[in-house]
Amino acid sequence: MMNETNQSQTTSTTEKVTKISFEGREIEITNAQPPLWRWIHEAFPEASLDKQIFAFGKRIYWANQVSNPLPLETIHHEFTHLKQQGFSFMGAVKWWRRYANDKVFRMDQEIEACQAAWKYANTALNAAKWSDGQKLTAYLNTMARNLSSEVYGNAITFEEAKRRISGAAPSSIKYSE
Repeated sequence: MMNETNQSQTTSTTEKVTKISFEGREIEITNAQPPLWRWIHEAFPEASLDKQIFAFGKRIYWANQVSNPLPLETIHHEFTHLKQQGFSFMGAVKWWRRYANDKVFRMDQEIEACQAAWKYANTALNAAKWSDGQKLTAYLNTMARNLSSEVYGNAITFEEAKRRISGAAPSSIKYSE
């Protein structure tokens, strides 16, 4: 859980860094360009610094953080990717290499991260934000549309993505090529 009282901000001429304590780990959210950006952009030409959020090592990269702070459910998603990378630079390099080249790995990593965001969104602590079922359903549908889109190679259907995110799917999934 993010400890909002334990936030500090440092600013250089172009980079803003917000340090947070999240699930017992010190991580940073920054508007800087992520390491290996050129390589990531070559692997994912549709990726945009203005639209996507990137996890790398111990940092979450979000270009629009100054005007649009990340919601906690998104931090849960990105924190899951940091865990998957082992909170290290070299772990992140290896993760990104596999993420770019292995569609099944990429989908599994994204489903795990979406499940973390979904779990958080469903908690009683977050009940006020998702006060009615329609908002929560809309959030699930947004994540499922993203996972079942061309961005992730249309590897699973929208309904399958919903089942996997919400934890209602069997563990063995056949991915389309």
